[in-house]
Amino acid sequence: KDIVNIIVSSQSYDLCRKNANIIAQEIKSAVLIEGLSDEVEMYSANEAPIAKIQGRYRFRVWLKCDCAKKFEEILKNVLYKYQNNKEIFVSIDINPISMK
Repeated sequence: KDIVNIIVSSQSYDLCRKNANIIAQEIKSAVLIEGLSDEVEMYSANEAPIAKIQGRYRFRVWLKCDCAKKFEEILKNVLYKYQNNKEIFVSIDINPISMK
């Protein structure tokens, strides 16, 4: 199984938590719409193990899936939505070496 680690960071704790939860819901909805729910285990948004780095709070959403390639379009949509947001930064790591 592949692991997808999505990190959401912001200088505002509340904004970071809110957007991490929004991203988790959007991914869950997209997975259901695409009929991929049997192929993914998704975990709710939680504080990242290292919850704050350089003044930015961090939350993570992660999932296990049979093949991350099938989720590529869903993940691209998440990145696209936040690419010009100056308050929220989103990064996606597939099969990360570390989950920090």
